[in-house]
Amino acid sequence: MIDVLYRKANLRLADTDLVCFAAGPGSFTGVRLAASITQAIALVSNSKVVPIRSSEVLSTSYLKQYVGNQREIICVQRSRANIFYISAFRCRSDGGLDQIQEDRLFGKLDGWLKDATQDRDDFVVLGDLPDWFPNEASKRHESDVIPDAGVMIEIGKRRHEQSLSVEAELALPIYVEGDTPWKKSTPTG
Repeated sequence: MIDVLYRKANLRLADTDLVCFAAGPGSFTGVRLAASITQAIALVSNSKVVPIRSSEVLSTSYLKQYVGNQREIICVQRSRANIFYISAFRCRSDGGLDQIQEDRLFGKLDGWLKDATQDRDDFVVLGDLPDWFPNEASKRHESDVIPDAGVMIEIGKRRHEQSLSVEAELALPIYVEGDTPWKKSTPTG
C-alpha cells in the first residue's frame, strides 16, 4: 500500500523528509503498527518524525470540518470495556487549540470531567460516548467527525519547524498511566 501511494505521487521513499503519525492513545495494536511503520519509513528515508496525540488529530479535524461557537472540545476514545481516554482542548480565536486536560483514563464521571460537563453549553464532545456520561453532555456529542490526514500533516510541519520532530527510534506510541488490564499475580503456596 505504501509503495502504491509513493508511485501515485511520483515519489521515491528517499524523497521523504518528515513522517507524522497518530501516536495514541488508542487501539493497542493500531498505535503500535502506526509507530512501527513510521519508524521503518523514517529509518529508510533518514527522516524526522512527529508523533501526534490522536485526541489532537480528532479535535483539530473537528475544527476544520465544522463551524461552531464552542470554547472547549472534550475528546473521548474507548480504551477497553467501559474505560475511556478523555482529554480537553480550549479553542483559540486564531482557530488553534490549547490542551487543557491531557489524555487520562476515566471509568466514571468524577473530578475534572464532572466539572467540565455540568451546567455549561460551550463545549462539544467528540468520539465515543460512555453510557455514564450525563445527559446534558450527551446532547453536545458530535459523532460524525472524521480524522483528517491533512490535519496531521499541518500539525507535523508546524512542529518540525519548531524543532519538535524526533529521530525515528523515538517515534513511540503515547501511553496513558494506568492503561493496562493486567494485574501482577501473587505467588501461591
